Amino acid sequence: MPAGAQETSFTVVVDDNELNDDDGWLQASVQEYDPLSSGPAYYVGLASEIKNTVTDNDTMRIGFSQSQFSVVVPFDTTGMPLPFELKMNRASSRIITIYYEFYEPGSGELLSGTTVATAGKDYDASVTPLLIMPNTGSTSIPVLVNSVEKNKMFGMRLLRATVSSTQNIPILDSLSTATGLIEICMDCDTDGDGVPDYVERFITDGRWKDNNNGNLRVHPAMSPNGDGLGNDAMYIENIDAYPDNEVTVFNRWGGTVFTTKGYNNSSNNFNGKANTGSAKNQDVPDGSYFFIIHATDVSGKKIKYTGFLVIKRS
Repeated sequence: MPAGAQETSFTVVVDDNELNDDDGWLQASVQEYDPLSSGPAYYVGLASEIKNTVTDNDTMRIGFSQSQFSVVVPFDTTGMPLPFELKMNRASSRIITIYYEFYEPGSGELLSGTTVATAGKDYDASVTPLLIMPNTGSTSIPVLVNSVEKNKMFGMRLLRATVSSTQNIPILDSLSTATGLIEICMDCDTDGDGVPDYVERFITDGRWKDNNNGNLRVHPAMSPNGDGLGNDAMYIENIDAYPDNEVTVFNRWGGTVFTTKGYNNSSNNFNGKANTGSAKNQDVPDGSYFFIIHATDVSGKKIKYTGFLVIKRS
């Protein structure tokens, strides 16, 4: 303290960093005079200590990284993780606990062709608060989902974030709700017969894992109503192994309603519409129909496969 002065002050410089999200203090105290020192004598007054508060100036924000998350699940699969990714504006110096809940998406959140997923059946709806450890930059809430017969959705809502000190509690970002989409695997074909697993799940008699030894096979049930359940067309197992083929479908009176060469299950197939005759490009009536498949295998052997199918749209 300069001679003749009755008071003075000094400045302490603190770093603006992310080492501590809790409030802290800087404390200074006047020390007793040491008679052995060469310094001037003084006495400690009443206000011998001072404590200045240092507060956090960068509130932590937590929210979802996007509004929708999805996973493609092969048929007959259970417990596949669907992560809901969280984003934070910075890493935390403390353990943060995230509380959340599941909800059923409203009609405005459902994508076209999807339905609401059933909790406990289509996904694991048990809730375990998520712990975000210190110095973690990003994390996610994993949800275990199962295969579905049709694309389904469910929602997740962040409720709150807590810290043990209750100081400078992280706040939830504006993106605090998100939906999860469980998608059918459209390309999965376990038995390699050219008919996707999601289709065979509904059009076969439980033998979907059997490729029928590479032979042709048509299931007799067909429901071309656009419900996405897999039996909207006449699927022929292993037809891709016989690209040189001709398929003809007849009504009960022997009239041809569909005929094509190079039949395939994806783009050149019978989907309940006639492509010949007076009803061309129109839906054929529900009822029984017969088919004949002429095909040639890679060795040049010609085969003929016949059968019937029943069309029922509702």
